[in-house]
Amino acid sequence: MSSASYYTTLEVAKILGMAVRSVQLMVDRGDLQAWKTPGGHRRITRESLERWIQGSRAGVTGVAALHGGAGAERGGRRRSGVHIPRILLIEDSSHFQNLVSMLVKQKYPSVDLHIADDGITGLVSFGHLQPDLIIVDILLPGIDGATMITGLRR
Repeated sequence: MSSASYYTTLEVAKILGMAVRSVQLMVDRGDLQAWKTPGGHRRITRESLERWIQGSRAGVTGVAALHGGAGAERGGRRRSGVHIPRILLIEDSSHFQNLVSMLVKQKYPSVDLHIADDGITGLVSFGHLQPDLIIVDILLPGIDGATMITGLRR
C-alpha cells in the first residue's frame, strides 16, 4: 500500500485540527479504519478519513449549510460585514437539538445556529466555526463534555 493511500495519526490530527490522542480514540472506537505498524503506530486509510469528513459535515447543520452556503463565507459568516452571532450546539439528543433550535430561532432569529451530533464532530466544528457561544451536553457518549469545555477555554 502506498503512503498516498494512508495517513499517520499526526497528519490526520493536523487535517482535522484536533489532538493526536483524539484521533487515536477515533481509531479505537472504529470511527476511522486503520492498522498498526510493527512499531505500534497507527496508519489511517485515506478512504476512511474522507468518509468520516463527509459524515461529519452531514452531522453539522447551520444556516449556511441549509441554504447551500449562499451568501456566506468560509465557516458560515455572511459577506455583508455585519457580525452575525454564531452558536454551536453539541448535543446527541435530537429532541434537545430541536428544542434549542426552536427557542433560538424564536428568540434570536438572526443567530447562525450550528448543531453537532457528537463530541468529536463538535470539536472539529468549533475549530472551523469559531462560534461566539457554545452549548455542550456534558454527558456526551464517548467524550467527557466537562473536560472538553475546559480544554476549549484554553
